[in-house]
Amino acid sequence: MVIYETNSTINNEIYDGYYKWLVEHIEIMLQFRGFQKAEITKEKDDGSQKTKLTIRYTLDSEQDLDDYIKNHAPEMRKSAVDKFGDKYTVVARRIFETSTVIIRKPSFQNNNEIDINRNETPPRPPSPLKLFDVQPLDSGNTSMQDISNKGHAIPTSTYTQKL
Repeated sequence: MVIYETNSTINNEIYDGYYKWLVEHIEIMLQFRGFQKAEITKEKDDGSQKTKLTIRYTLDSEQDLDDYIKNHAPEMRKSAVDKFGDKYTVVARRIFETSTVIIRKPSFQNNNEIDINRNETPPRPPSPLKLFDVQPLDSGNTSMQDISNKGHAIPTSTYTQKL
C-alpha cells in the first residue's frame, strides 16, 4: 500500500467553493487505477485568513501512483489552477509506504474479556447490529494474524498486520 498526501492552503474567501470542487476532484481521482480511498483532514483554525487541508490517498502500489503522476496529474492539477488561480497553494506532496497497520481491539457492549491463549471466541454484538464475523486464533499464532483477506476480527488488545 502507498499513501499519497497533498497539503494545501486555501484563502477563506474561496474555501466553500474549493471544498465542493475538492470532493468532486477526489471522486474523479478514485476512478484512477489503484486509488482505493481518500481522507480529507482540516487543520485546526489558527486565526489566519487561510485554511489548511491535507488529502491522503491510499493506493494499491507505487506503480499505480507513478501511472497517475505521469498520465493524469498535470491535467488534474491544471483544473484547480484554472478554477482558483493563486487563491490556494499546494505546499507539499509526499509519498509514504505502509509497513504496518495496527487496529484497536473492538469493544463489545457486555465488555467480556477474552483470553487469547485459551483460543476463545469473543461474544457477538447484540442483534441486529453485526459488525464483523469473528474467527478464533490458530493455537500457535497469538501475536499476528492476517486480516486483510479474511475480514475477521482477532481478539487481541491490538492487531498488527505486516504488509
